[in-house]
Amino acid sequence: MSRDKRIFIYGTARSGTTTVLSALNSHRDCLILSEADIHLHWDRKGFSKTFNLRKWEEGTLFSGKGNILLSNIDESLTGAEALTRLQRTYGYVGDKFAVGPGRVENTQILGFLATHCFDATHIVSVRHPDSNVESLKKMFPEFSYLNLYQHWINSFIIGYIIATSFPYSYVVFHDDLNELTMQRMASHIGLELALPVGCIGAKFWKTATAPINLTEEEEEKRAEAISYFDLIQVNYDPETFSIPVINRNTTPGGLISEHFTAAVKRSNTDYVMTSLNPNSNTESNFVTSLHKLELDQRLGSEEAFDLARVAVEQFPQSDRLNYLYGVILLLRNSTPSVAITHFNTSLALGGDRFWNLIHRAQAYLQIGDAQSAKLDIDEATSINPTSPQVNRIKNLIEESVDSNTPSK
Repeated sequence: MSRDKRIFIYGTARSGTTTVLSALNSHRDCLILSEADIHLHWDRKGFSKTFNLRKWEEGTLFSGKGNILLSNIDESLTGAEALTRLQRTYGYVGDKFAVGPGRVENTQILGFLATHCFDATHIVSVRHPDSNVESLKKMFPEFSYLNLYQHWINSFIIGYIIATSFPYSYVVFHDDLNELTMQRMASHIGLELALPVGCIGAKFWKTATAPINLTEEEEEKRAEAISYFDLIQVNYDPETFSIPVINRNTTPGGLISEHFTAAVKRSNTDYVMTSLNPNSNTESNFVTSLHKLELDQRLGSEEAFDLARVAVEQFPQSDRLNYLYGVILLLRNSTPSVAITHFNTSLALGGDRFWNLIHRAQAYLQIGDAQSAKLDIDEATSINPTSPQVNRIKNLIEESVDSNTPSK
């Protein structure tokens, strides 16, 4: 099973998403649309007509590759069908989400991506709250600084969930963007960019200081936003463009756990749950429900176990369901040998090789078979040598071998 070549860029408005979009779209085999609202038109016909009319009305049609006229896309196609059609011409396709204040679908985007695009590539663009908010204030002067800092926090939480929950996710910082950074990040995706030296970088950015005359409430909100930004920047890995999952109960400000929980609940309500037909146990619905539990950090729960067991019984030839069932069994640390069987089935059915190997290696470790675990992790390394998961499993294998080696 080849890697999903859809790319989705997410960030607060004015956070560098357009810079990332333009850099990736400079590759002849890449077309990421610019704010096509694909999440609102995924299953709706007439996507290309709506996109073309909107760009015409905005005056942005032909203003860049992401605003290209979709003249070759039949107006009867849905958003999902339109992306598939575009992949006949471009290998990599997708959409950019640059969310401004006052838009209510922020968490709908999260639910959409989790439901339909979980295995796609996700790039999260993050900008320092002060400079981001100052730029937002110029674009949206009707919003107070309190509103704008709160919007930054809300968008940050969604971006954090994407960056730490989706398998192929990358984080870029606005102030670190330059042609070399973009080239390195794009190489992780499989795109080799040839960007002119100095075409993007700090010389183009305007460094903003803290807004003056903030109210006490606005100062508190600003401090909260900055604490989140500092936390992920300190823990950021510039080689893999990743951030670790941070203990949400001990983060500065003390509210990230509350925000995270609220965001997931809103996502479930706004998109995932409304997209499911409770009377229709389709393969897609089972996968969606399990991804919902994964985002809610309950994939190891009894509910997830029962759901996955029924799903695999009904759809034994589903590579995704066999993989998810194996992961659930692994998380429950109960029957690793059965988990291995389901990973084997998923691989035989064409499931994602990297993630099946990663989890099967962990299952082998649980049954004490370090040799088989090493074979799996070696192959996984050849697929994605920069993955943090690879190094983590390697360390576990070394610890297992050391513990079983008799001392002299």
